[in-house]
Amino acid sequence: MKTIKLILVLFILIFSSVLHAANDEALDLLKKANKLYQEQNYEEALRYYENILHQGLESSELYYNLGNTYYRLGKLGYSVLYYEKALKLSPSDEDIKYNLRIANAHSIDKIEEIPQVFIVEWWNALVMSFTINGWAVFVIVVFIMFITLIGLYYYYRNSNLQKPLFFTGTANLAVLIIIALLFATRISHETSNQYGVLIENSASVKVSPDDKSNDAFIIHEGIKFVIEDEVNNWSKIKLNDGKVGWINNNYFKSI
Repeated sequence: MKTIKLILVLFILIFSSVLHAANDEALDLLKKANKLYQEQNYEEALRYYENILHQGLESSELYYNLGNTYYRLGKLGYSVLYYEKALKLSPSDEDIKYNLRIANAHSIDKIEEIPQVFIVEWWNALVMSFTINGWAVFVIVVFIMFITLIGLYYYYRNSNLQKPLFFTGTANLAVLIIIALLFATRISHETSNQYGVLIENSASVKVSPDDKSNDAFIIHEGIKFVIEDEVNNWSKIKLNDGKVGWINNNYFKSI
């Protein structure tokens, strides 16, 4: 048993040291890439950023820097793609939102979204204001508060504090239910909706998943769409204005 414990401890120490070394290397590459970006050496900066990405590491900062670099290199599709990836990890970051708006302003396609009822639009904005992990933290914190209030309610059963604790606990339960709904909706949105961004200058969206099929419409670099289905090397996409068609998977990247 002692031998097994010793092996486990050694394994944890080795794994921790390897992970620490990998993080140090990634941080060093990030600093070099940022310096190259500031020197306007965008091609070389991009090489360093992508090197970090290929190591399997990701962060909103890395995606944001990639978006900035691709924007400087005139590659609008990739710029929008990485801004969207950054926003997915940090949905409340104003710098990411601002740069994404700038990039989208350069897109040829100006898609008018189908109007939503105000309350639905407000609810969706609230759901997307935090990541899944962010809402999970809120649920845990409010749940702990609720359990604590229940404990205090029974502890002060025969005192004047019982009534205020009851109303506070009831309000806390209502908040917990709302946050749990937001959390569940965020999970549903993340698992049921997949998005893509066109990285080519333009692409013909087909009526069916076939090169010989008729064109439904044409889209241009940087446009974002929902991916609804996939057949072989083709994906069924839906634009914000409701248009639907099929596009070859080589023309876009998933967010």
